[in-house]
Amino acid sequence: MFKFNFNNDTENTDDVIESPVVESKEFTVNTDVLLKIKLKLGESESKINISTVSDIKLIHTPLFEYESITNIAHTDLKPNVYEGGYKIWECTFDLLNFVRNNVDICAKRVLDLGCGAGLLGLYTLLNDAAHVSFQDYNQEVVESLTLPNILLNTQDLSKCKLYHGDWSSLTEVIDTKFDIILTSETIYSVTNHNKLISVFKNLLNSTGCVYLAAKIYYFGVGGCIYDFEKLLVEHDFETTTVWEQNEGVKRKIIKIQFKIDNKMMIPYTIDF
Repeated sequence: MFKFNFNNDTENTDDVIESPVVESKEFTVNTDVLLKIKLKLGESESKINISTVSDIKLIHTPLFEYESITNIAHTDLKPNVYEGGYKIWECTFDLLNFVRNNVDICAKRVLDLGCGAGLLGLYTLLNDAAHVSFQDYNQEVVESLTLPNILLNTQDLSKCKLYHGDWSSLTEVIDTKFDIILTSETIYSVTNHNKLISVFKNLLNSTGCVYLAAKIYYFGVGGCIYDFEKLLVEHDFETTTVWEQNEGVKRKIIKIQFKIDNKMMIPYTIDF
């Protein structure tokens, strides 16, 4: 097992045997799930550690433990098993601040891609987005962190849906397109770049925007935002840097749109 340290400029990888990917599914919010979460949230704040970020209530640790990932959730991630959803990554706060000050989300359909705690999606949900979909790789993260955070802030779930699983099959379970896709720290692994672009191609409205926040380099795992931007251009997108931080750990936010002459796209597939 290994740990990715995205703030470290030295390699820290061991040989890894990757597990099969998890197929995407919609997470069903039934009465039993709601009751279990609400009972747990009824415990004292000291037990479940509720904090507030930009007027959004959050728990930072999962409500429940799962044998499937309990022993690895202390790591940054393990490919195809646990993809870091229990941690709010640095660039998420960059993107939250940018969206709050620069992006009109009123009446928009929003996808929080790789949502983890759901901070980005929650901000849009609480600020008049028409609909918000939350997606994370792990069902365990969606059930024990994303959904509890939604319920801490609103009891009205009519404007949101939740999904879990690998991006390679996400477009098979979502049958709508989005005006805005928000995604943070999702380009760390080059093996996922084509999957990510396929999601953009198939789920973004022809006039919509993706806002992607990332560190410039992800040492040890190969991700680089400059390489990802080149790949986007090859697949008929245009990118604009809308925010950047050049001190300390270098990172930036890019705005991604279809090229003007390619806004009427047919469904798109990439061999993974």
